[in-house]
Amino acid sequence: MSWNRNGAAWLAGAVAVVVLASLLLVPTDLLNSLLTGWFFFIGRVAPQVQFHSGGVAVFAVSFAISVACAHYLLSWFISQANAKRPAHALIQWRLKSSIAIVILCMLLFIVGIATTGIAHQIGWLVTSPEPIFISKTQTPHDSELSTYRPNTVEPDERQNWLYHIRAYANYGIPEIDPSLPWNSSNNADAFRTVMPDAICPSQGNPIWSPDGFGLAHNAANPAVFAVTTPHRFKDFDSLGETIVLGEVNAAFVPWADPDNVRSFQLGIRKNWENSERGQVGYGSTHLSGANMLMGDGSIRFIDDHIDARVLEQLGKAKK
Repeated sequence: MSWNRNGAAWLAGAVAVVVLASLLLVPTDLLNSLLTGWFFFIGRVAPQVQFHSGGVAVFAVSFAISVACAHYLLSWFISQANAKRPAHALIQWRLKSSIAIVILCMLLFIVGIATTGIAHQIGWLVTSPEPIFISKTQTPHDSELSTYRPNTVEPDERQNWLYHIRAYANYGIPEIDPSLPWNSSNNADAFRTVMPDAICPSQGNPIWSPDGFGLAHNAANPAVFAVTTPHRFKDFDSLGETIVLGEVNAAFVPWADPDNVRSFQLGIRKNWENSERGQVGYGSTHLSGANMLMGDGSIRFIDDHIDARVLEQLGKAKK
């Protein structure tokens, strides 16, 4: 007994040391996400949950049938077991025991699904080319690849298209004052972060402007987003023939910058050497073109040798 107690104590101590070391080594942001992230997830998702009477009825009927079948089967097993037992040792099987068995099976099924999901996500994180942690460390040369310069507050009060769709990208930022420019002193801190959907892992650095704004590795079609009256896709005849946004590989701007749009008249190139902002088109790290998001949600690889007139037509918001 003494050895067992000592062994248990040593095991508990080892587990405590491992847990403590893990907490110390895990980055603070990741630790906060693991400990409190699911509270925010529940708070965000719970108001969107809707109960349908048909679904509730199906569940109730299915549960009742499961309990009835389980109770009949288990009662039969118990009666067979009682036939070989003395009168004082008979087992009394009750309906609540059958209900408990069914609920236990449901919980085991839920745990199994959750375990499978956790294993799948861990495998995806390990094998995914996307970085788990985004570092702010980059060379001065990388920072200079951004054409945005500090302390240049723009008078334009528009908000970037990525800001307006942030909720659909599962990304939240503090509220801003929409009457002020995005990089004004009151709004700037809200945009000194990276939007994961705006960066391309294969592109690599830079992902930060010289003064800490998260950059974008894609740019939008000005014919769709930089217009006085926004286009609505439901009014388009051929969504798949309109480019919404595409990859860029030079003259990066912050994802919150309203000017994060590029004309298709500049074409697609792998290298945009010594090009000024506003004179750089689309491009990527791929050998012969760039990926484009079409209006129907599909991704198409557009070759950099595409005819300029065809590319320009793809960039027009056709109705």
